[in-house]
Amino acid sequence: MNKLDPVVFKLGAALYISQIFESSLILLHMLIDEDERHTEITKIADNYSKKTLGNLLNLLKRRIDVPQKSLDYIFEAIGLRNSIVHGYLISKENLVKFESEEGITSLVNDLDYKLKEIRARDYYVCGLIDQ
Repeated sequence: MNKLDPVVFKLGAALYISQIFESSLILLHMLIDEDERHTEITKIADNYSKKTLGNLLNLLKRRIDVPQKSLDYIFEAIGLRNSIVHGYLISKENLVKFESEEGITSLVNDLDYKLKEIRARDYYVCGLIDQ
């Protein structure tokens, strides 16, 4: 086993959870589109899948009545997700951490924290879907 494997595995899990969160938002929008039920479902899904996560959340804010505090909670996932997706492994701050066991442990712990936080926000969005 390579010493970087724990980071790579945790990064994969965090990216997966980030994608699940985004998919939950797309599903929520699709369910809101009751008046478009006659439209082919793949066309609706394709429309939302082309939007950025920020656009999906801003659109959600306009479409359903959710308290601002809850929206802020959901919006925190954007920053967490973006810090993972956009250069996590090549940022200057993280590159130096690959040089030591403590640094690698720090990366794994950071990814684990972000994964759990994004998952919590996904659970919240799934609660909106269930309503």
